Amino acid sequence: MKNAIDFVRFALSHAKRETIPAGAQIPLDIEECGTSPWEYLFGTTGNIVTQDLLNRRFSEYYSKRGWTRERFDRATENWAARRVTVCDCQGLLDVFVGVDVNAHYCYAAWCTEKGEISGIGRPYVLGEAVFIQGSSERMTHVGYVCGFLNGEPLIVEARGLNFGVCVTKFSDMSLQVRDTVEGETPAAAATSLMVTAIVCSSCICKKSGYAKSFLFVSPSLAIICSITRISAVMSTTSDSNSASSCRWKATMTLSSRSSIFCMPSVMFSVLTFWFWSVTYCSISLIVVGR
Repeated sequence: MKNAIDFVRFALSHAKRETIPAGAQIPLDIEECGTSPWEYLFGTTGNIVTQDLLNRRFSEYYSKRGWTRERFDRATENWAARRVTVCDCQGLLDVFVGVDVNAHYCYAAWCTEKGEISGIGRPYVLGEAVFIQGSSERMTHVGYVCGFLNGEPLIVEARGLNFGVCVTKFSDMSLQVRDTVEGETPAAAATSLMVTAIVCSSCICKKSGYAKSFLFVSPSLAIICSITRISAVMSTTSDSNSASSCRWKATMTLSSRSSIFCMPSVMFSVLTFWFWSVTYCSISLIVVGR
């Protein structure tokens, strides 16, 4: 099972070694850090750079945020020729976990103990994540506690186009909020919902005298349910940001299993639960022969 320490080691192997301060207490030998350093490119998750990728990223994102082509080309010089690997801040975790979401989704769906730093007294641990919030109240950047230096947390992050994946001192980041997070993949989202529905729909099968009327519509409802739930999980994959002027912080504990799920709206939650209940009710009718 993948865990936080494994992720931290993975991230450190892609961080630029020269950014790790002397004396850092990290869970990976310094000689194993930065063995495959990655650069930062918005909207990527471990992609190998091509000129077409650079052109698309500039056209779709950087040109709309004040970057000139000259400045962009200077920052990404020879990346395509060197076949550099790139990711954005959330993409560093996405590659490891096998999903594709953004920092705000990570915060909104996986965080379970949200609050300001001043209100949470527990010590930092390896694998926690720190989030930064933009002016739109969306979390726009995320980094991960990868070690300590004289008691101060060190953060491994895909920091920006001019920095790549690097290690930053906690005091060098402008952070205000903390919380604990557990992750959920699209497959896990549908599965967790089905498990919940099993319990409730079993009661429905026993108590309802009208369950048979749903038998023929349940397959289509099941399909709609799956698409709805997975789409909800993946709906926030397109607009994460690098951190420039940031004000907020949160923390995350990486887990390969999730005890909770979060959907973009209550309506989706209600509809999805109902769909699964009806579907399982119909399946139960077939199995028991009622």
